[in-house]
Amino acid sequence: MSWATTGADVGSMLTGLSAVTATALWGRARVREWGEERAARISRNWGGYIIREYIPAWFTQVVDDGSSNHTERVVLDVINRDGTPNPNMAHQLKLYIRSGGTLTNPPSAAQWDFLQDLRQARFGAPEGYPIQ
Repeated sequence: MSWATTGADVGSMLTGLSAVTATALWGRARVREWGEERAARISRNWGGYIIREYIPAWFTQVVDDGSSNHTERVVLDVINRDGTPNPNMAHQLKLYIRSGGTLTNPPSAAQWDFLQDLRQARFGAPEGYPIQ
């Protein structure tokens, strides 16, 4: 066996070793990047991609009827954001409750603004869908 062939064999082994090492390092970095991308997506979009239209929300205010504070009856006025009455949304709220739906916490103001920004970015108009 000559020194030239031994040197070529060692060089081939080192090349193969460096390729395996590079692949392992790249794989580890990619897994770390996937985790970072996932964490960024979760923090960016408040629990996943949510379309604002699928969140039932009504602006309401409690009507104080003067009776005892501890009753099972709560009277609400359904209003617009500016405080004016909204009979259409009141009707929708009645239908929603009659269908067996439960009332949940609406998104916070920051979450609501985020959803509006998502809609603006997706459809280009804050108050409607594009006509296709």
